[in-house]
Amino acid sequence: MTAIKVTCRRCGREVNSAECDSQLRCTLCVALSLVSQLLSQYEKLWAKRNRYRRAGAPHKALEEQIGRLAIRISTRLHERIANRELAARTLNSALEHARQRADTAGGKIVVPRSGQEIVGSGARA
Repeated sequence: MTAIKVTCRRCGREVNSAECDSQLRCTLCVALSLVSQLLSQYEKLWAKRNRYRRAGAPHKALEEQIGRLAIRISTRLHERIANRELAARTLNSALEHARQRADTAGGKIVVPRSGQEIVGSGARA
């Protein structure tokens, strides 16, 4: 029996239909959507860590918290992605992306002013 190739609706990669969920998302996209809240929390903690480091404040406990969160993200990704090497690459890529987002915002949580559009969401404050 041959597999049917379908295009993932999120990332656009062509994958076997057996590797997709009911919404036509590939395994990687499903796994990343499951850890999206944890990645958001990781990004916020990373930005906070950077602020603490710049201010010279103690941040050892914060780094331990970031480490525990990274382990939790890793565990969830490894549960969903059977290929260990792919899961590790996905984890490293997701964490690096979250750190870059935290660094580009200047380590601050950006709050839009009234009437200002939030970039990428189409929503207004």
